[in-house]
Amino acid sequence: MRLRGNIALVLAIAAGLGGSATAAAAADVPDPAATVRASIAVDGTTQGDDDSFSPSVSADGRYVTYFTWAGNLTGDGQWHWGDLMLFDTAEQKTTVIADTNCGFNGGAMGTTATISADGRYVAFDSPCGHVPDDTDMRADIYVWDRLTGTFSRIGASQVATPKPGSTHPAISADGRFTAFESVHRDVVPSDTNWVSDVFLTDRQAGTTERVSVNTAGKQANGWSGGASISGDGKFVVFESDATNLVANDTNGKRDVFLRDVAGKRTVRLSGGVGAAEANGKTFAPRISADGKFVTFGSEATNLVPGETATGQDQYLYDRKAKVTRRIAPAGAHGYDGSPSGDGRLIAFSSPDPIDPADTNGSTDVYVYDRVAGTYQRVSAATDGSQSDGSSFGAALSEDGGFVAYSSDASTLVPGDTNGKRDVFRSPAHR
Repeated sequence: MRLRGNIALVLAIAAGLGGSATAAAAADVPDPAATVRASIAVDGTTQGDDDSFSPSVSADGRYVTYFTWAGNLTGDGQWHWGDLMLFDTAEQKTTVIADTNCGFNGGAMGTTATISADGRYVAFDSPCGHVPDDTDMRADIYVWDRLTGTFSRIGASQVATPKPGSTHPAISADGRFTAFESVHRDVVPSDTNWVSDVFLTDRQAGTTERVSVNTAGKQANGWSGGASISGDGKFVVFESDATNLVANDTNGKRDVFLRDVAGKRTVRLSGGVGAAEANGKTFAPRISADGKFVTFGSEATNLVPGETATGQDQYLYDRKAKVTRRIAPAGAHGYDGSPSGDGRLIAFSSPDPIDPADTNGSTDVYVYDRVAGTYQRVSAATDGSQSDGSSFGAALSEDGGFVAYSSDASTLVPGDTNGKRDVFRSPAHR
């Protein structure tokens, strides 16, 4: 409401001055209550000629990053496929961060990008050489500095040879720490398990450590990946097939773990009711910026009392209370959980009509308020009208104000005629 008031004040001043140029400039100030399309070309008007997806969003919702298959968003007249882009919702400006497909039409490209809280740093994976000494054409982790326009490669100083095969980064609030997964054994010494591990790089100290280890420091005996990091970099959550990260892991299922980096302690979060282990696979964890709450997906049916649903659902784990709760209401399923900085709000997608007014028969993005127990559908046009397509891949800003997501819909913003998947940003509350 305060932002809307500021906009109204600007417009009132413009009217009082009687200057048409001033009024026009004020009218260009974006309405924070509006749904906006982020996947727009650098000219500010051209729609993408192919799909855009995998958004991330800064803490205040101003900056949105995404990948695109569109070849016409960069505005340079060259064919592109697999670009990483940034959209500034305040200035309505698109910036090309990097070509993650190395100029090829098809083939490997970047898969994950995350933006720091202040919107300055973007961590992403790419098979392309974004620094002079990277010529191996395999995936590495990079951090792009929005202010300087420069790239740095993560973890490259730890050994004499480069470490290709690193993907799925997550970045801390100030950009100092980056977690990622890698299949290569030269990221740290004594890596002999021949599987993907999760690592944490401190860009300030120039160090990298493996965090997918047990409390005694022993390496995992199974695959680990899908990391998410707290705002201060002190906690990393990840999923793993390993059975030796905690004692008595006998369920034979993928579980979610948390590594306390400073305390050098590893715990399992995906436990069943009582002392039971989860009876299904658990995956895709996301930790709140304050490190107190973790969302994850699971196929287990024994994580909460009285669970009767089958299939994939989204859950929230409260680390202080050591309690797991289901995010979607009874009778509905959830995907792509994304918590706010304090864990009060969780954005997720659901194919089920949680909102009684949801009659579009498509997957929509919702925000759950765990304190109020309410659900708000956010994948809607500015006037609240529902979409005519599916929306998914939610990324909630840390302040809980905005949600970025991908959608096939054509009714979220006026003039959407490209028939492609686009990236949008909507307010979390209407």
